[in-house]
Amino acid sequence: LTDLGIPVHQNLPVGNNLQDHYGSGALTFTIDQPVSLGQLRWMIPSAVKQYTLFGSGPLTVPSGVEGIAWVATKFANRSQDRPDISFHFVSGSPASYMQVRRAHGISDTMWE
Repeated sequence: LTDLGIPVHQNLPVGNNLQDHYGSGALTFTIDQPVSLGQLRWMIPSAVKQYTLFGSGPLTVPSGVEGIAWVATKFANRSQDRPDISFHFVSGSPASYMQVRRAHGISDTMWE
């Protein structure tokens, strides 16, 4: 902080054990029904038209997150009455399509 011109009043271990955006492939599975936000359902002209004209359709889903759950763990500050963890359920895995691999820095060589 000092290097950035920000005064340090007390040097504390703030942010230790912070795990922002932890991801797990443990729940990866495939489906054979058109019920998810697979790439072929939103990367099509009709999805763009639906969003542009009516503000609806698959492009209205924030960042492909199909479900969100907020959970108050035993570590949450109960006096603030709010959860301390959120789970994002997202369509796609490295097996789904190339963009997921690229976004996570998984090279073709590593994938193979």
